[in-house]
Amino acid sequence: MTMTHFANTQDAIAFAIDEKIADLREEHAAAMGSLADQYTDEEFHALEGRITDLETVGRSMGLKV
Repeated sequence: MTMTHFANTQDAIAFAIDEKIADLREEHAAAMGSLADQYTDEEFHALEGRITDLETVGRSMGLKV
């Protein structure tokens, strides 16, 4: 496997985690704002849980998330 955009696998994983967290935070903001009526409490808490899980994984890899 040859990577042309990242120095190593950890950098690629870090990028993916950061991007996914950003996407989930954006969705979270929408769920708290203009789209609040489209989310059940369970869906909202599951979204928060996914963010927390990814932050935990990132920190375990030594990333600043």
